[in-house]
Amino acid sequence: MVSGASVAVTNTDTGAAHAYSTNGDGIYVAPFLQPGHYRVEATGSGFGKVDANNLTLLVGQTLTIDLSLSVQVPRPLSKSPARLLCLIPNARRSPRLSIRR
Repeated sequence: MVSGASVAVTNTDTGAAHAYSTNGDGIYVAPFLQPGHYRVEATGSGFGKVDANNLTLLVGQTLTIDLSLSVQVPRPLSKSPARLLCLIPNARRSPRLSIRR
């Protein structure tokens, strides 16, 4: 469940797009859509983007689409090796910093 995720519902026949957000339970509702073909895309802060394509909505139909967002791993800004610095509060030794290549 991802609260506050952005959900875009697009009618691929007409190009009409609607934006929604998930509630505290990770649920979104897209009411009053016209019958047709749809694409649903979802993304959340700290998560990757996921989509469902080739969805067909018929007259009077309720369509349930369950999407799973994956945690997005930040990419390094450069191709140089990553360097990590660990800060330990209340350390008894004098602070030292060593960087190894």
